[in-house]
Amino acid sequence: MIKRVDHIAIAVNSADDALSVFDNLFGLKADHIEELPDQGVKAAIVRVGDTNIEFIEPTDPEGGVAKFIEKKGEGFHHICVEVDDIDAELMS
Repeated sequence: MIKRVDHIAIAVNSADDALSVFDNLFGLKADHIEELPDQGVKAAIVRVGDTNIEFIEPTDPEGGVAKFIEKKGEGFHHICVEVDDIDAELMS
């Protein structure tokens, strides 16, 4: 059973530009920004209630997010949900 949406990831060319637009539209600022070199991205996290919106900017031109944007353009990338028991959920 899904307990909550943990985060929604949006692939963008520039996390800074996306944060600026989000701030102008909704008055929401980044909770934190982190480099994830193993994933080839910079992630800018905006907290909205008990959910995070993550703007993921490619830092590796050969990484998955860079290829995603190249093929599909900027936009929704993935959603992550919290569950009590991931193994049980995968088996159902």
